[in-house]
Parts: sequence; C-alpha cells; structure tokens
Amino acid sequence: HADLRDVVEMDQHCHSWMLEHKEKIDTVLLRPTNIIGPSLHNGITKYLTHPMSFYPMDYNPMIQFIHEYDMARVLVRSMHDLNPGLYNITSEEYVPLKQAVKIVNSKAYPLPIFPLARLNSLLNRHVGVPNYLIDYLKYPCLLSNRKFLKAMGQDFFHYNTQTALETLLIRNLQYLSA
Repeated sequence: HADLRDVVEMDQHCHSWMLEHKEKIDTVLLRPTNIIGPSLHNGITKYLTHPMSFYPMDYNPMIQFIHEYDMARVLVRSMHDLNPGLYNITSEEYVPLKQAVKIVNSKAYPLPIFPLARLNSLLNRHVGVPNYLIDYLKYPCLLSNRKFLKAMGQDFFHYNTQTALETLLIRNLQYLSA
C-alpha cells in the first residue's frame, strides 16, 4: 500500500539520519501504535466509530492503542526527558480486535475477512477507512514499550486500553444521533 510505504520509508530515512548524525545532534525517534481519541480523524478512529463499522468474524488478532492525550504528553516530555534513541510508544495492554470494536460500537457487523477489502473500497467515500487498514486488521504487530517505560516510569500513561476506547463512545453517539 502506497500510504504505508511512505510511512516506512520516512521512518527508515529518519533512523538513518539519526544514526549518521548521532555524534552531532541528540535525536529521539518515536514509533507510536494506533493513536485514538475523540478529536482525531485518523483511519483507526474512523474505523472504530463509524456506524457502518465491521469486524472480521474469522480473525481476532490482538491490537494496541494509545490515547491522544497520552501521546501529546509523550511528545512534550520526550523533548527533555528521553535520551537519544528509538522508542516504541504504546500502552501496556492489548485487546482482541472484536472486543475493541464492541466497546466502541456494539452494533458493528461481523463479516468474513475476504470481502472486507472490496466492501471497504466501495464504502470508502462514506466511511473514510484507508484500504491498508484491512490488511493491518488481519496482521497487526504488537510493540514492546519496555525501553520507553524504563525511561519515563511504569505509571506514565493516564489511559489504559479500556478507558481510551471508551472515550470514543462519545464520538460514536454523535454519529448515531446525526
């Protein structure tokens, strides 16, 4: 997917630049997991909150989230409190995808995974979920935040996965009442 290819390429360029200039400038590279929150309009938040949301009935991978406010705290604190290096940013917890969807949207539709990409392409104009997200839902990766928490403290995050997902309920109710 072109969107993901650009993200990966930018990450590689940043990491290479960081290594090349490590003697001259202190650099911190942050790699966050899925950032969610009521004021975000990114692909994962749209997927979870849209009234025509769906979940794969034949896949239920574990998935991680970080709340937008916690991510904002990471950005502010990382300027002064992190040593140079690469850090994965995620909460401690992960949940099955179906559970995450049902926390936010109890009326989400279960569908087999194979027609989801095509259905998403047809509905993309209305839903706004990027097509690469369907593959990500099948094959997500889980990140370790051990290095970050060692530097910032075990109790850094204010939102756990459950409460971060629950903040999307307000947005979902706004969709349903519109």
